[in-house]
Amino acid sequence: MISDKDQDLKQLFREAQLPEVDLTPKVMSKLRAEKKTKARLIGKRKVGLLVMAGMLLAASTAFAASNYYYALKSKHGDIVWEEKILDKSSPEYKKPSMDEQRRSLSSAGLSNDLLKDGEAAIFYVLENNPDHEIDIEWKRVPFHDLTELRSRMAGQPVKLFDRFEGDYKFAHATVSFYPALYENPLTDKEEAEIADKLRKQAEESGKGYAMMPIEVSKNYWIIMSSYQRNGKTGILVTISKTPGKQTVMLPEEDKDNPRETLEVKGIRMLYTEFATGRNIQWVYDIPGSKEAVHYMIETGLQMNKDQVIKLAESYLD
Repeated sequence: MISDKDQDLKQLFREAQLPEVDLTPKVMSKLRAEKKTKARLIGKRKVGLLVMAGMLLAASTAFAASNYYYALKSKHGDIVWEEKILDKSSPEYKKPSMDEQRRSLSSAGLSNDLLKDGEAAIFYVLENNPDHEIDIEWKRVPFHDLTELRSRMAGQPVKLFDRFEGDYKFAHATVSFYPALYENPLTDKEEAEIADKLRKQAEESGKGYAMMPIEVSKNYWIIMSSYQRNGKTGILVTISKTPGKQTVMLPEEDKDNPRETLEVKGIRMLYTEFATGRNIQWVYDIPGSKEAVHYMIETGLQMNKDQVIKLAESYLD
């Protein structure tokens, strides 16, 4: 299995202030205390990002979404981002086992200790691994200097601002470069061969684990940026370019948050209000390409709808 230990991005966007070092303060499960940002392969050959109410979910889990909710498409008609309602009563829903969760936490800890910023690897953990699964892990790259971030993302179809109106200044960001395997997923046979090889290494070394470095993609990434005023985070911007659509699995209680479809300078956007803030998102079509970039801006209640829309407009100029 290619798994992930992922973050409650929804809570991230709704926190009044974020810790400077880590932009992702909470995880989906209490067991997943490691602060990382990941994505996973849905199945072994289909690339996609599975998100639960803003959380990238872990597991070998199949999620049923009986009710289609909302989608943002590219100009070519491809779904770049979509929301669905999670149906836990469906027989397709399978909660991660304790073995999966514990192994997933172990591989996350190993990657945090062993990988350098921006590196990726395949891990095999002996403990809590009765089905001989592998985990793909990678480590985010932190940035506190916008010049360095722009240099690292040079040539990528992304806008990065120094500040926003209202004296919100760039504070810090992280970039996750997805493993190249997300562009060319492993076959069942390849995955089994790697798992067997790493299992033997883990047993022979006596370490209880083994790892195999892998390349990261230059084409697919997610940037999470924080803008602060008076030392407090007020605007969070997430920009992502992924090899497959991002699917947001919403719990039933979240479907009633006020949502509105807008057209801003000819671009279709989704505006959402929730208890502690506001959210606007849209898709940018890359000229001369069938690919697209997903933008999401979130603020607290200090900004009203018109102000949030104005933030989005700044990216369209």
